[in-house]
Amino acid sequence: MLARKSILNYLLLGLVLGVGIMSKYNYIFFLLTFAVVALWDKELRAIVFNPKILLSVLVSVLLVGPHVYWLLGPDEYQSFLTSSIEEKIGKEQAQSGFSMLPFMIYLKGLFVLMFPVIAIISIGYFSKNLSFNKLGINWFFKMLITQLLVLGLFFLIFQSQKVETRWLLPFFIPFVVLLLEIVDLKNSKKLVTVGYWVFILVIGIQTIRTPIEKVMKIPSSVHFGFEPVASKLSKNYNTYHWVLPNVTYAGNVRLLHPERTILSADDYSLTALELQHEGEVEITIGPSVEKQTTPVDSLIGFGKEKENLYFYIN
Repeated sequence: MLARKSILNYLLLGLVLGVGIMSKYNYIFFLLTFAVVALWDKELRAIVFNPKILLSVLVSVLLVGPHVYWLLGPDEYQSFLTSSIEEKIGKEQAQSGFSMLPFMIYLKGLFVLMFPVIAIISIGYFSKNLSFNKLGINWFFKMLITQLLVLGLFFLIFQSQKVETRWLLPFFIPFVVLLLEIVDLKNSKKLVTVGYWVFILVIGIQTIRTPIEKVMKIPSSVHFGFEPVASKLSKNYNTYHWVLPNVTYAGNVRLLHPERTILSADDYSLTALELQHEGEVEITIGPSVEKQTTPVDSLIGFGKEKENLYFYIN
């Protein structure tokens, strides 16, 4: 679109925006970054501040509109989404008052994400197998810097106590293009061959990783089955409806009991009414601050994360 601002391109832009948002909510961060850079980059500003952008908006609204209505409608699904996000980022664990700790946690996540790339580039540079090209400050580079700041501000404002590298990875995969521009490989054919066999080796290691971890007693979620949870539910609460804390628990317990209907507390496709039944046992990770009753049962130190599970009768 930088070269040709045709009606077709603006329609395709609207399609990409709509499909992106419907695919993953965090695509909105990319749109926010795009909008911010468009305010001070001449090339992007020419795209955004063009009357044809209304076509893009129309197409994306037509795609996303019904979902937004469903999310913000009378069934209040957005409350489930909010609760799910707060649980994932550990907002309940945040101490009172404003802290810079979430930003430091974010920087740590970035370092873990980028360390393998930095290590490989460092080895290549000191072994004189690669050199660096001069990179111009174009609109895409500005988006990288802005993306870093936008995500950092999000985790800081919402006082996130948890940042996982798998959350950050999708945001920065598109910027691999910049890495390819700045790095000049010597003996590229040889490196491609080596890279191919390294890739095969990694796939092989991943294939045999599970049994090796088990033999070497390396902690892994794969080796912590959900049989203790399912067994306790089946033995003590067989006549109750089962509500698990999240879809991971619900899915694994369902595999062990395919004959039962298993509900998940973070499944916001269900209304609050559908989650409530007479004779219901609900499992929470950690003591529930919302419930006024004492848990009837518990499972302490479950799984790799050593989570404390509490059983409540509703």
